[in-house]
Amino acid sequence: MVRDSGEENKVFKINDIARMAGVSITTVSRVLNDSDKVSKKTRKKVLQVIQSVDYVPNEMARGLVMKSNKIIGMLIPDIFNGYYAELTTYIEPLLSEKGYSLQLCITNSEPDKIAYYIDDMIRRRVAGIIILSMGIDSDEMIRKMRNSMAVVSIEGDIEGVDRICVENKQGIYAAVENLIKNGHKKIAFVGYQFERGSLGKRVEGYRKAMTDYGVEICEQYVIDEGNHKNPGYSAALKLLQLDDPPTAVQCMNEYCAHGVYMALMEKGIRIPDDISVSAFDGQENTKLLVPRLTTVALPMRDMAKEAVELVIHNIEFGNPEVLRSVTLPTVLKTGNSVKNLTGISQLVYPQGTP
Repeated sequence: MVRDSGEENKVFKINDIARMAGVSITTVSRVLNDSDKVSKKTRKKVLQVIQSVDYVPNEMARGLVMKSNKIIGMLIPDIFNGYYAELTTYIEPLLSEKGYSLQLCITNSEPDKIAYYIDDMIRRRVAGIIILSMGIDSDEMIRKMRNSMAVVSIEGDIEGVDRICVENKQGIYAAVENLIKNGHKKIAFVGYQFERGSLGKRVEGYRKAMTDYGVEICEQYVIDEGNHKNPGYSAALKLLQLDDPPTAVQCMNEYCAHGVYMALMEKGIRIPDDISVSAFDGQENTKLLVPRLTTVALPMRDMAKEAVELVIHNIEFGNPEVLRSVTLPTVLKTGNSVKNLTGISQLVYPQGTP
């Protein structure tokens, strides 16, 4: 079966299968239900069309034609980042209240693992999938997901998939603005995988704040640690080796901030007396850091709630033809990790956005 050129990335419905096979929708439904009212020749023709387009009916996701199980899969990049662990902690009980179990899959951001887990969940007929902080470029994989189960992403960049986002650019802007208003001009930015959508927005927020306030950006201070297992630690050591190190470090997230704290502590560098540190996330476990970290807090409970509501809606009514995107606000929360260099009493900007 050869598809029309315009159908290459199409999400196929049961009426498309009927049209392509030259049969009625009722006949396709009978084939899907393994009815004995369909001839072998017709059944073979319909199944060939289904196989050629990787079609799995939306009705299967809703349990109307072929029973799916009450499982929601969730793909996360790793388990070491407390952000993913905390979101999982909020999502699981919400799904449980709706009668669904959570299947957690750790991909390490490896494309082969992502593809394996998605195919595995399609085979297991899970009802839906929530994808955290990952992009998927394969049109074929996206189509297979959308045809097979309800799909929602959190802080991901997946074409045609409902997503939950936060104000990444504005949030980092507020954090860097706070550093500048506390007298800092030599401000570093450390993180990893700058090319990823949401993470790239944070880099943009840093650069925009520096530019808007007329503060020169030293490119030696901007460090992308790629796939390093402890990016904050590695980046901090690099900064300390510079002839003219920064007075403040803006971390892409609190995963990096933990590493920065560790490196500075090992080198006998005091926070904030010697170097100030600011971050992004607002994780519960970060409250244990001493001194208390200044950070941009995400509404993680709201993110979890929105994701669960979207995925349940898509299970019941099918994935929408038009992408739905929910963007939630962030709030700067000042701690004791930023030194005031202005000589004026400490400034506080609880919601400092551009």
